[in-house]
Amino acid sequence: MDNGSTKWKNKVLALRLCTDCFTESENNMLISILKDKFDLNVTKTKNKDNEWRLYVGTENHEKIKKLIYPHLIPSMLYKFPL
Repeated sequence: MDNGSTKWKNKVLALRLCTDCFTESENNMLISILKDKFDLNVTKTKNKDNEWRLYVGTENHEKIKKLIYPHLIPSMLYKFPL
């Protein structure tokens, strides 16, 4: 239930999905699925090691909160901005 984090801890309601081991093509596929199935606007960026990560912006916060918050185990609640 890990491999993600809040972005700029407690300052912005955005999320970063650590998809470092996925190819650019796989990340593009995931972005497309998240848009088509959940109407989320997701972008990709590269980390300092030149690996891809997905960024779920603040404008998607309420949508993603409704989707995943009920399924988070208590020890992972700190990773999701409220």
